[in-house]
Amino acid sequence: MKNNNGKATIIHDFNGLSISIPTSTPIFILFISILTLSFMLYSGLYEVTKNYFSTIDHRDYIQIMIALVFVFILFSIIKTWLWLLFGKQIIEITNQQLKIKNSILGMGKFKIIPISDITQVSVNINPTKQQPGKILLHRGTKVIDVGTYIQAEESLYLVELIKNKLETINSASLQTNFSQSTDL
Repeated sequence: MKNNNGKATIIHDFNGLSISIPTSTPIFILFISILTLSFMLYSGLYEVTKNYFSTIDHRDYIQIMIALVFVFILFSIIKTWLWLLFGKQIIEITNQQLKIKNSILGMGKFKIIPISDITQVSVNINPTKQQPGKILLHRGTKVIDVGTYIQAEESLYLVELIKNKLETINSASLQTNFSQSTDL
């Protein structure tokens, strides 16, 4: 079953539950990054044309450091653009694990959590800068937040969906464990 009522895309089939939450594109951040990139390109081209015919002085470490900082800023801006335009937070629940992936164009890092480690799933009523996600997954003393770019109403629906799936998995594993213990 595929559901796409809000921003999130939900796929619920025999493999498990998959929720894909796309990012949003804040115009202000894109505008500031375009200005920063324009300044970097202008100043970089100015330095290249100014020093085109001069020899490189290898003792001038300040210019090398500035160039490295510019390269770092450039990569950070490109990564931010790609995240804002093509990024997704993906939550996949199978029978044994929950996988959270921050993906840019299908690539990214992921975290695998055993289902048995999840103690609670709740809605973040008051998102903060330290915990911007609207869905909170409690894992012992750790809290993992996801769903930064969805509305509060959609987060309520997704939390209920995740809770139902986790309860189904936990009850199925309890029944399996019970039937295995009675067979002995």
